[in-house]
Amino acid sequence: MIRPSVAIVMSNYNHARYLRESLGGICGQTRPADEIIVIDDCSTDNSVEIIAEFATKCPTIRFLRNDHRLGVQDAIARAVSLVTADYFIWTAADDRLLPNFLEKSMAVLERHPQAGLCFSETTELRDDSGKIVPFATEPTVSHIFNLGDLPEYMTPADIVKRMKREYLPIAANTVVVRRELLQAVGGYLRQLEWHADSFAYTVVALRYGTCVVAETLALIRATPGSYSQAMHDPARQTIVLRTMLDLLASKNYRDVRRILRQCPSNFSPWLTLMLKVQFSKIRDWDLLFPYLIWKIREFKRGHRLSWADTFFHLLRRAIPLRLAPRLFPDLVAERNRLAQRLGDLTAERDGAANALLETRKELHAIGIERNDLARRLGDLERETRQELHAVGVERDGLTRRLGDLEAERNRLASELELVRKDYLSIKDIAEEYRRALEKSLLPPMLITTMPKSGTYYISKLFSQGLFIRTRIVSQQYFPDDVIRQPELRVLSRGSFISQDHFGASKINLTHIRRHVDRVIVHLRDPRQALLSYVHYLDTERFKLNEKETLLFIYPPLPDDFYRSDLASNIDWAIENWLPLLVQWVQDWVEAANQNGRPRIKFTHYEDLVVDRDKFVSDVLDFFSIPHNRFFPPNIAPDPEIHFRKGEIDEWTQVFSAAQIAAANALIPAALASRFGWPLPDALRK
Repeated sequence: MIRPSVAIVMSNYNHARYLRESLGGICGQTRPADEIIVIDDCSTDNSVEIIAEFATKCPTIRFLRNDHRLGVQDAIARAVSLVTADYFIWTAADDRLLPNFLEKSMAVLERHPQAGLCFSETTELRDDSGKIVPFATEPTVSHIFNLGDLPEYMTPADIVKRMKREYLPIAANTVVVRRELLQAVGGYLRQLEWHADSFAYTVVALRYGTCVVAETLALIRATPGSYSQAMHDPARQTIVLRTMLDLLASKNYRDVRRILRQCPSNFSPWLTLMLKVQFSKIRDWDLLFPYLIWKIREFKRGHRLSWADTFFHLLRRAIPLRLAPRLFPDLVAERNRLAQRLGDLTAERDGAANALLETRKELHAIGIERNDLARRLGDLERETRQELHAVGVERDGLTRRLGDLEAERNRLASELELVRKDYLSIKDIAEEYRRALEKSLLPPMLITTMPKSGTYYISKLFSQGLFIRTRIVSQQYFPDDVIRQPELRVLSRGSFISQDHFGASKINLTHIRRHVDRVIVHLRDPRQALLSYVHYLDTERFKLNEKETLLFIYPPLPDDFYRSDLASNIDWAIENWLPLLVQWVQDWVEAANQNGRPRIKFTHYEDLVVDRDKFVSDVLDFFSIPHNRFFPPNIAPDPEIHFRKGEIDEWTQVFSAAQIAAANALIPAALASRFGWPLPDALRK
């Protein structure tokens, strides 16, 4: 039986720092590839030299260089068109193939020649850190990425059965595909951008079946700024997903569309963004409703919510995309302006490419001049030999001096050995001290604070005083700040303090009850917090990025905020910001009135200012932390977070009478009475 041939195709653009690792993996396969095609898309680093070096050592490599920049999809299309092997692999320049990748993948394919492709487990290589993370061992996703329960060969019917139960993770960097079948399904469609390979592999698998190797054979590198990272841009990803749905509606892929209607799990990687895209066209509602039901079940299971809460949570995230042009015309216009700017930049890039061509011509002329310099270098070499003879005489004198230095070095080496022994002794003591510290972990300190109530100061005070680390456990977006459960799980192990503004929402309280038994809610008179917030927004860090500030601060700032006086901005904050602060406090009061987990303690910025030692003592007692573990630190104000004055009642001198009345009217008397916030007698009813 003739052994099938296999090819490896790799594209590269400015990935020189990874090429020795990736090309080493390709050339070091225990079953060598019959063809290796490497295409460089006009890299500006030293990629070409490294590839040429490997091509010299490995005759199987065919090295292609583009005359001008084509982009990932066109560069790959050029390389793939030259492949003649029965099977091939498309790998990225920053990924890595393990030595037994081809041997194990091709062995399975040879046993099952009817299969369209073979894939293995998804394993991530974290950037330059060298950390390897197999998804099959991650507790939250192991049920998806652990392939141990799958057969060696899966028919199309087996794949449909699996996809009805769970998403089938065909990682593109692990795939070996039959070339003729890939061509039969349309190949890599460039309009699908970074999803072109995974879409093609899914179609091949659903039509011809797939082989599975339940172990790690290849590593995909997570690199910020790489081509695949563009899928995290919602605007660009939306265009690609809409194109994908258009293809599924065409006659060429109707069979795949029918399967995905039955098995909506394979839309899972695109989360709720796929819901928005499906919702935008009635044609795709036959896919929308099965996928919506799938996401509701998946989200309900992951967050332990009711059916109703889960449905409306997902619905709120899916519907606004269709309504955006009518609700936010200014943002749509801004998007169109940016698209026009992108076109202009593309034209500028083409001009730069022409300039680069001219530069190459100049480099050719420089090469001629280099030859002339080489001849002159030969003359200098002869003169240098004569000078070296004279230097040889001087060298003999230096040799004698070197003997003296050698004796001195030996003496110093003896002293160094004594120092090394002292160092090892100190190192043992330090290691013993470190182990003792690890055994004395402190309870987790979960603290949520009203914005502008000394959040940064409090986290510094206790993290430095107790020698523990700060851990941010939420999304940091007030007032709808949602706790991230994995971060809270880490904090719950002990010796961490949080630095967050999360509220008493249902999902936040659920996460808190699951992981900790107590939480401190730190407050400040909301009128003084409001004044501090207005001054905080008026700093250079926001002024220099005024356009982004106006877009992303919530509640949205008025367009003339940075051209208005202080009084006008205070009026805006009383109307828009103060109600959010009051509601945030009321939600926590209602949570505290419920008996059971978690225990909630309210602390006050005013107490911290008046008597810091007592404030610290109360917090330590609440978390059951011995006082002798705390060493008061000396904390200097940090201008980056605008530690301005820290006064308690500055607002009474800055607010006008009308502003004081408006602010007081928004604060319930019961709330003011409970926390000691002064109100006029007329409002104490």
